[in-house]
Amino acid sequence: MSVNSRPLNGAPVARRLLRKAAAKTAVAIGIAAVLMLAAAATRIAAADQDPAAPKQQRWSRTTDRSERAGRTDATGPTDAVEVVLIHGLGASAAIWDSLKPFLGGAYRIFAYEIHGHGTTKPLADPTIDGEATALAAWLGAHQVEHPILVGHGLGGMIAMHYTFHHPDRVARLVVIDTAPRQLASSELKASVAQRLLEDYDRFVASHYVAISTDEEICRRAVDMALRTDSTSFVSLLLSSFDWDLTELLAQSPVPMLVIGSDAYLPDSEHEDQILAAYGFGGAQNLSFRRIEGTGHYLMLEKPTYVASVIQVWLRSLRR
Repeated sequence: MSVNSRPLNGAPVARRLLRKAAAKTAVAIGIAAVLMLAAAATRIAAADQDPAAPKQQRWSRTTDRSERAGRTDATGPTDAVEVVLIHGLGASAAIWDSLKPFLGGAYRIFAYEIHGHGTTKPLADPTIDGEATALAAWLGAHQVEHPILVGHGLGGMIAMHYTFHHPDRVARLVVIDTAPRQLASSELKASVAQRLLEDYDRFVASHYVAISTDEEICRRAVDMALRTDSTSFVSLLLSSFDWDLTELLAQSPVPMLVIGSDAYLPDSEHEDQILAAYGFGGAQNLSFRRIEGTGHYLMLEKPTYVASVIQVWLRSLRR
């Protein structure tokens, strides 16, 4: 099994494929994360004022960006290289449970959890920048000094933000279905905003229910998304609207592996061009791998294969 590594060049055909893929998977991938905060906030505020309205999960909020962030139940040898896994929007640290056994023998594995997700309290003002700050605080508190970061979707955005601002603190970077810039059009944002205003829960669920060809994974994805603190969900999406780290990406010396699903890389003949259109064209040290037959939750659909792709790439860097 090889991992592709070659210069990236954009092309019109790739951009057309990209727009088509983004429109189909706007919420799931996080690249075209087009949920509008104003629309969601209107709906949430109305629900809070209506005693008869169904209540979503509510949390006490904190301004401490390190409180309860991350996980300390690490697996693997205590003296091994540390790997920090960061889940995506509307998920939780539990999505890595199937993957960890295939990495734990060679690495010390942590499954970091974003605020407002899973069992982690939300922040008062969640943003990607804020979550990167929380990650930095958690790494320092747990003396994880030079890890390999693996981020999925929005978790990949957080991992990129931290890595590009602290390249001397990260050994390697792996991102799954993630891009260094936001590609959603204003027209698409406006369309989604209207649909969210009409029915937030139904719209979010409708995107996660189609996230995989496996019905059980879809059911689990919907459940996790709707259990996520709703304000955290929409606020983190809002922070991705003007997302663009392409300039910092071009300056980063940290080796990076991009893993993509079928939706993320819809055409195997134009993978490098699509990645360039996503914003990876300026990367100094980039490898990529498309995993066929997968939806957005690759680590649930093919955990053994995803783990093997990561390990093969890491071993290739030591040669």
